Amino acid sequence: STFLYLVEDDSTIVTTSDSIGPLQNLTKYYWRVNAKNIAGAGSWSEVWNFTTIVRIPSQVLLVSPSHGAAIGADSVRAVWQRCQPEVNLYWFERATDSLFASPIIDASLTDTTKVVRGLADHQTYWWRVRARNNAGWGPFSEVRRFRVVIT
Repeated sequence: STFLYLVEDDSTIVTTSDSIGPLQNLTKYYWRVNAKNIAGAGSWSEVWNFTTIVRIPSQVLLVSPSHGAAIGADSVRAVWQRCQPEVNLYWFERATDSLFASPIIDASLTDTTKVVRGLADHQTYWWRVRARNNAGWGPFSEVRRFRVVIT
């Protein structure tokens, strides 16, 4: 708030807006402006501030089952990698069509695995995952499919 450590000090701006960055997550920043003309610089504006939030999670990377896998049981363990930055929840979605028209969703997962039970023999399933933190939901993972073939 004392402007001892400056992120940007630009006296060449000729518009009423400016973009700065990159900025640190979860950091409070202070800003002020003044104008100048041929007669010199005016006084500084009131000091304003804003706090950045953590960025949304990155895209989830799926581990298993692999795309196109044949599953020989009526259950499967889906596994994905932990996302960055810090994640509160994962959203697991599966459907019997690639457009996810009628998905079954579990948006309460805190771990990177989901055991799906009660799968139908000779049925193909599509699945995807996304992560959430205080900034919101990140993008969905790639879509994978597996087929249940119980022998």
